[in-house]
Amino acid sequence: MQSDLERLDRINRTLGLLPNKHKHQELKQIDSFIINPSQNFNAIAAQYYDDMPWAIKVLLRMIGVKKRSQSSLTSYLLFEKRYTQHLIQIGYDDGMKQLPEIRKFLELE
Repeated sequence: MQSDLERLDRINRTLGLLPNKHKHQELKQIDSFIINPSQNFNAIAAQYYDDMPWAIKVLLRMIGVKKRSQSSLTSYLLFEKRYTQHLIQIGYDDGMKQLPEIRKFLELE
């Protein structure tokens, strides 16, 4: 995602340098708003390691990822209900903490 944001910033700066008569009608600057999670997903995934199917756990152990590893690979492969519900709740809470900024960004105020 970081590379996408850097590309967006570069394009916005380039568009800002063009004189108005040279600006293409379909090109416009795009603002971004980032909400980063307040908690480490790898640490949370380790809490739900035992919820994963047996075959996935075996595969992870074969490549050296154990229950307490806090590997990002675990968080990428873990789609179990309790884990995803936990992530959704974190996202909701993080969004609510930034609600005034989100409303301002979306021009709702």
